Amino acid sequence: MHIGPGRGGGRARLWGPTDFVLAAVLYGVLAIAVFLPVLGHAQRLEYLPVIASVVGAAGTLVLSRRWIAAWPASFLAGAVYGFGPFALGFLRFHPAASLVPALVPWLFCLAAFRHGRRRGSLRDGLYAGVLAIVPFAFVIAFFQCCAAMRFWPVPADRLGAQTWAGLLVPQAVPGVGVHHVPLVLLVVGLAVHALARRAGPLVVVAVSLVLAMSPPVLQVSPVVWLAIPTVYAAVLVGVGAQTLAWAGRADGGALGLALGAAGVLAAVTGVLGLRFSPSSVYFDAARLYGLAAVMSAAILFIGRSGARWHGLRWAILMVVLGLDLILGARLLVSQMR
Repeated sequence: MHIGPGRGGGRARLWGPTDFVLAAVLYGVLAIAVFLPVLGHAQRLEYLPVIASVVGAAGTLVLSRRWIAAWPASFLAGAVYGFGPFALGFLRFHPAASLVPALVPWLFCLAAFRHGRRRGSLRDGLYAGVLAIVPFAFVIAFFQCCAAMRFWPVPADRLGAQTWAGLLVPQAVPGVGVHHVPLVLLVVGLAVHALARRAGPLVVVAVSLVLAMSPPVLQVSPVVWLAIPTVYAAVLVGVGAQTLAWAGRADGGALGLALGAAGVLAAVTGVLGLRFSPSSVYFDAARLYGLAAVMSAAILFIGRSGARWHGLRWAILMVVLGLDLILGARLLVSQMR
């Protein structure tokens, strides 16, 4: 399967400002659905995280167009980032802190689309590398300005080992990773990206992960650096969704990978539910991974049958991922407000 825009045998069409406006409106509706329980009691500054979720989602949608051809896949990528455990985890901090995850995807658009137009030369590679530093510079400048005003919107605590448990069970340890069904699609997206052999984004992600696991550097809280790998993960979720929606008989490996990943994750979280307390958190995760397995099996059946039915596939992906996202996001919001 491919991961670049403009391919796919005519299955995708170019989209423009109208499609972006539609996505922004839908993100706004999604924000209301997620934040509705707390909007009635919010003060002026407390509306900032709501706006930041929409802005971050829209930025990820635009950024994803560098690698994704299908509008629904780009829309899902934006929703996964803007309303995922990482972005919503900033509700624990000062409302102004939400500006950082909201703007990071937009700042990466500079490097992504400049490199996409003029590829191949050493000069272009160096220029794209310089532009890729812009988000890092923004994060450092933001926290340097905050420190100069003796204002710390995010605690400078190091990430503990328990934080990474949120990658598997985001409701147990909020603030890291993506929701359950997107995690299954992320596995597929990683496999597709590995086949494409594009190492550039991995270098940027590796640097940000090193900073996230290190003591605070230049007054920046380590957790903030996770915005960069989370953007990368959200885009790969979109790649995974596009792969499942467009897969044919020859792409049974990708469909089988999704089914296998969902089954393994459901089994692991089920076993953890039997071992640890509160078990309900793990069993709820196991059910959602099981739902992802059913979704993958249904799309696998369609693909193996030789039927295209791309509209039905997108409908299945949208419904299952949307259910997971809305339920998970509302739970996270209620936990942290």
